[in-house]
Amino acid sequence: MMMPAISDGKPRKELATPSTQPFAPLKLCAKMELVLAKILIVEDDPDMVELLQTSFTGAGYSVRTATSGAQALATARRSPPDLVLLDLVLPEVNGFTVCEALRRLPATTSVPIILMTALPGEFPRMAGMEAGADAYLRKPFDVEELILRVNELLQPGHGCPQTLVAA
Repeated sequence: MMMPAISDGKPRKELATPSTQPFAPLKLCAKMELVLAKILIVEDDPDMVELLQTSFTGAGYSVRTATSGAQALATARRSPPDLVLLDLVLPEVNGFTVCEALRRLPATTSVPIILMTALPGEFPRMAGMEAGADAYLRKPFDVEELILRVNELLQPGHGCPQTLVAA
């Protein structure tokens, strides 16, 4: 379905809502309560942060953001996310280093990480997978497809296979 044009004049696809998604972004916590799955978006481009935050919040996720690698690590230590969307080119600490650091933290060692970048070529993808990423996404990308991929990675029992998100 297409939504009416937004301020830039471009039509937008309607995003899936929790009721229409194949997997509702909920998880069972230790107290046997359902809570929203938490996504940490690590991105320094304000427009991309706004797009992802709005899209994932609208899809029923709890979203936190960080605009630098150092801020992302501090946020993940304070409150571990259920999934990380991680840009590679960041101020202070790059995405490869953040990914490796998240894999070393006990609370985030098995948290799915999706790398996002506009960098060309195979090197960023290969280096990202070696750093411990579960998926790789080349910018620009379709947000609706990303939400479906996140849903898949967060399904109970899915695990975190080495998966390439289509470029």
